Amino acid sequence: MKPWDTFLPLVLPHCPGCPDLVAEDEIRNAAEEFLAKSFTWRYTTPAMVTALGQADYTPILPAGARMVKLHEGTIDTEPLCIEGSTMGEVGAAYKISLPDMSTLHVGPSAPAPGRILKALVSLSLTKSATGLNDELYDAYSAHIAWGAIAKLCEHADKPYTNPQKSGTMLARFDEAIVDARSKRSRNNSSQPMRVRGHFY
Repeated sequence: MKPWDTFLPLVLPHCPGCPDLVAEDEIRNAAEEFLAKSFTWRYTTPAMVTALGQADYTPILPAGARMVKLHEGTIDTEPLCIEGSTMGEVGAAYKISLPDMSTLHVGPSAPAPGRILKALVSLSLTKSATGLNDELYDAYSAHIAWGAIAKLCEHADKPYTNPQKSGTMLARFDEAIVDARSKRSRNNSSQPMRVRGHFY
């Protein structure tokens, strides 16, 4: 894992006089936004065994992570229909949804007990995240740094206040999100971000 201070050499030269802790807070915010909007951090949940009468399941996630999008779901080997979208198996006995950032819901009725539930989701970060995993850092550290610089240069009445630079970096950051999301959607196999159970 790369802690937030690993990003400082990418950020501080653009923000002279910025305290490290202030920069690290915006780095974390930028990482959270990048992952939440680009869907680049794919994660297959560990198997969950269904229980009698239970429709809601809370998968084990990497520390400091939250779910932001549901891509696939299965019970045993049966594909599930993703509620509210055209994804998944049309006519499937069950639908799966993501009612909040930590819960998967299976409906319209609870599945029979003893079956194996799995899901493929995109993750982002929680406020408690202390860093970024190595794969994501290697792929997206520069993009995340652009987002952090954009926000820092918006801070009012600071030695590093620079609206023009903020606008330039924000445009780069937004373009990087769109590009990463498009590449991920177009060709999952070319993106090395589907991970299983890395805990930080």
